[in-house]
Amino acid sequence: MTPEEFARQRHGNQPRKGTDRLYIVHPEGVARILASHYPDHPDLAAAGWLHDTIEDTETTAEEIEERFGPEVRRLVVGVTKYDGIPWEMPRDPETMRLKAADALDNVTEANVGLRRGEAVFERFAKGRAKVTHWRSIADAATRLLPDEPIAAELETGVVEAEAFARAVPAPRATHEMRLVVTATDYDAAVHFYRDVLGLPERAAFASPDGRVTILEAGVATLEIADPAQAEFIDRVEVGRRVAGHIRVAFQVDDAASLTRILAAAGAEVLAEATRTPWNSSNARLNGPAGLQLTLFQELPPDE
Repeated sequence: MTPEEFARQRHGNQPRKGTDRLYIVHPEGVARILASHYPDHPDLAAAGWLHDTIEDTETTAEEIEERFGPEVRRLVVGVTKYDGIPWEMPRDPETMRLKAADALDNVTEANVGLRRGEAVFERFAKGRAKVTHWRSIADAATRLLPDEPIAAELETGVVEAEAFARAVPAPRATHEMRLVVTATDYDAAVHFYRDVLGLPERAAFASPDGRVTILEAGVATLEIADPAQAEFIDRVEVGRRVAGHIRVAFQVDDAASLTRILAAAGAEVLAEATRTPWNSSNARLNGPAGLQLTLFQELPPDE
């Protein structure tokens, strides 16, 4: 059985991730690259066909050696993560040639898809960080194979992939931030935030297990402050440290007027609206459901 026949049998109908093609097109491409660049190195082309059989099929290193010899086994093992041993960058030229061909076939296929506008980076668990992996291989190939065309071709392919990675907008992993609050006096809290503060109701659900109301609050952002900054903000807005681990801030049109309205609805005013060094008018209150609130109003530059 030839290396090609063995690889086709072992990979079988495995799909090429993110495509409608069989996985075998990748070993075939790697073997073709190696046969073209190194026609006098048949073990390299054989390893190209077999380079993923240990990692992705039931094949063992011993089986590869028995069928195809110790050098092919050495090459395949040199580019394989198996038996709990993490893959390391090749340190000898022959194994580096195999790894460079592997990366070159992958990056070439990726660039073809990227030119067509396909969401290629979504095929990889690491997303566009996959390009960083290809870059490390290209750099290693340039060092170990400085005068060999395969290293130059890989460098060209990685440069193109890097350009696509910079140009293609990253997919948004997060689409909404939702603050979830447990309110002992549920009705009072809903009335305060929905009817008095004016947050529109998106949805409400009730069942024998309980009730929940989801309110729209404009744009959601996550502000992360270190303890020194949090204390500074408290001193500016209130004059002393008063906030706990979490404080909820709402941007409003008129902080002073809304503070009075919320106070009439039961909120405890900790500090009336005060002009801050960052040119906003901020008020601090304790509201229902145990939330400490900041109302902030952005001020015009000349105010």
